Amino acid sequence: MAPEPTKTEEKAKAPQVAAAPKAAKVPRAKVQVSSTQDEGTADARKGAKFLGLVVVAYIVYLVLSGQMGTFIEALSNVDRAWIIGAAICYVFYFIFGVGAYAVAVWLDHDSPVGFRDLMSVEASGVFFGNLTPMMAGAVPAQIVRLTRTGLDAGEAMATQFTRFIVFQFAVVLFAAIMLLAKFQFFLETYGDIVFLNLVVFAVHFVELVVLFVVCLMPGFVKRI
Repeated sequence: MAPEPTKTEEKAKAPQVAAAPKAAKVPRAKVQVSSTQDEGTADARKGAKFLGLVVVAYIVYLVLSGQMGTFIEALSNVDRAWIIGAAICYVFYFIFGVGAYAVAVWLDHDSPVGFRDLMSVEASGVFFGNLTPMMAGAVPAQIVRLTRTGLDAGEAMATQFTRFIVFQFAVVLFAAIMLLAKFQFFLETYGDIVFLNLVVFAVHFVELVVLFVVCLMPGFVKRI
């Protein structure tokens, strides 16, 4: 009788089956970046559609209310220099707003927010601020947009808080310069209403001081 084949001989005689090719491993970071980019593109498309819908709705409102002719006539009488000046001011407002956010992100070295995200956040604030009375919708819209960049609600509010401090500081500084340089002109032109503006300026100044106290003296604030 022939000797029984050993296990090694059985493996050698068994037909060799080609191993299935292994799927290439994609780094997790690349997958996350790609997913974030896709979400950002989808959000941008949704935003563009929303803007278009708002413009169409406003035009329909003007037509149905019979104000289209008045609107066109008013535009034809507008001084273009003021329109250009206003557009330039808005551009500077946008640039400085993005810069204020950049300061907040720069202070947090682990922040996932990118520069394009900051541009989107500032643009959402400008848009929703102009849609709502006293720009009440600007801050909530910016906080929501910051949460879409990877920040949680607390981090988004802290970033927004830093931006608001820079904005408030600029408002108070600009108002102080205008009052010191042109107070007599305002008083002669607008009368006693200027004193109401002084009250408003004082309130803004106190608000700015409180903001700095909250940020620079957390222990003192906690005790209070």
